[in-house]
Amino acid sequence: MSNTKFPEEDPDIEQEALQRALGIIGEFFHSYSLVVLDSDGILNYYSSSYYEGKMLCSEAIAEMNKDNINEEEEEEEEEEE
Repeated sequence: MSNTKFPEEDPDIEQEALQRALGIIGEFFHSYSLVVLDSDGILNYYSSSYYEGKMLCSEAIAEMNKDNINEEEEEEEEEEE
């Protein structure tokens, strides 16, 4: 993912970029969810369908939480040694 900064004077360019990205993702993937934070700090999310998006985001959060728990356990084990 790029760290591209969009010009503040042209907010429509963000929407154009999102539409292009969604078109590409939708062409290659049956189920998808795209979550972005725009330049105004507003969270936007787009999914192939409501239920698929909900499931994908739930699974992503579960995986992130799982990774955090494993990292904490590893840090505790290292401290004990």
